[in-house]
Amino acid sequence: MSNIWYGSLNNRLAERAQRPTPVVGMGVTECCYSDRHPWEIIEVKDEKHITIRQMGCERIDKNGMSDCQEYRYFSKPDGGVKHLVLRNGRWRDRIVEAVYEEDPNGEYVRLFDGDKKRYRKVGYKVTNKLGCNGWSLGRAEEYYDFTL
Repeated sequence: MSNIWYGSLNNRLAERAQRPTPVVGMGVTECCYSDRHPWEIIEVKDEKHITIRQMGCERIDKNGMSDCQEYRYFSKPDGGVKHLVLRNGRWRDRIVEAVYEEDPNGEYVRLFDGDKKRYRKVGYKVTNKLGCNGWSLGRAEEYYDFTL
């Protein structure tokens, strides 16, 4: 964990808050630089590995470009899915990478390891690489910072 703080102080504090036990249906907030995005838990593998899905939201206030924002949240069956792992007291997203193999027909071109070869995408895999956004369990929340 880096000792360098960045972005919104509220987001940095939220992602380091007390951790509730994850359960299916619980809200999760992705804490970006200053924005926040709602997710929900769809699978709990164990206390350190969960799968989440992005939720939909609609702004319902009439405040315009304001810090006072209210949203209506709803499940989105076709929302993006991420896998989170609890490491060093913080939830981190596991990076999903595309898997490529050589394509003899040359339909897809991908620069891979510096060699100019033709590859085709055959699927995705979850890696052990971790993303840098913070995650806060217990509440799904959307916030858009108009100043950035």
